[in-house]
Amino acid sequence: MAVRDCDRLTGGTFMLLCEAAKRPTGKARDSLAGKSDGLNNRELLKTLIEVFAPGYPEPASSTFPQNVSGYRSCKLAKGIYLPFDQSDLVDAFDRQVREDYVRPLGRMSEFIDRFIDVDYRGPQLAGSLIGLIAADHTIRDEQELFVNGSGLPARKSDLATVKSVELDALLVGAWHYVVTNVPDNTVGRTTFERWHEKPSIPNSKWLLHADLLSSLGQAIPVIRSTDADDATNMVSDESEVIEAEFVTDEDETHTTSAFADDSEPSTSKSETARVVVFQGGTNNTNIGHVETLNLGRWS
Repeated sequence: MAVRDCDRLTGGTFMLLCEAAKRPTGKARDSLAGKSDGLNNRELLKTLIEVFAPGYPEPASSTFPQNVSGYRSCKLAKGIYLPFDQSDLVDAFDRQVREDYVRPLGRMSEFIDRFIDVDYRGPQLAGSLIGLIAADHTIRDEQELFVNGSGLPARKSDLATVKSVELDALLVGAWHYVVTNVPDNTVGRTTFERWHEKPSIPNSKWLLHADLLSSLGQAIPVIRSTDADDATNMVSDESEVIEAEFVTDEDETHTTSAFADDSEPSTSKSETARVVVFQGGTNNTNIGHVETLNLGRWS
């Protein structure tokens, strides 16, 4: 398949995959009565924007639904309430993902908690998203994707061998790629049309072929970033942060893979390493010689 005709990962197609994995919506009679469960596409896109640009102004109800429809169908790339062309916001999001990963990870975890049916639809969402990334030939094999809970990047080619994924981190990495690398959401229009059946009646809804989404990739077991909120709280309170510096007799170079095999023990060039612990707060403890020191950490 030519690059120009491949399935594309864009904001609209990302939104479609998330929409297909949503929690069951409220009862029809509640909708007729004017009650909302907050799981509509308007709220879904608004919350995704908040993951990217927290604190961005609340969209006006009179115009935002049209923006949502256009963005979802890959007919629209930007707008007054679609700030994906604002370079200052894009740069800030890119910098935070690279340098302070726990914060966007926490916001994406809140998005998942609210919208995604993790138990029943999370594995297929993960498989479809990884399959879409693989099918998008405009994404190079060496492209860095921040899809690991540690904040370390992985290459696109690494995703082909994963047996399970951290759903929160996978969505952060895919959304970060979309925001920073695919400013023109309309390039996904062909993909949208391929995934849907065109209505016979003008202005009617396009019918989504759910089997096409499933065929993007096999369901993959998922885990959650359950410590994201705790990590955010720890980072925000400097008096509770403990920093550890590991000092060895000679400098070492470490190569870390985002999907490394944890079964292999780590090695060090020096057998007599000194551990210096700097602790904030009033209760400081000096540690002499120890054989093993375990410090709390989070993904």
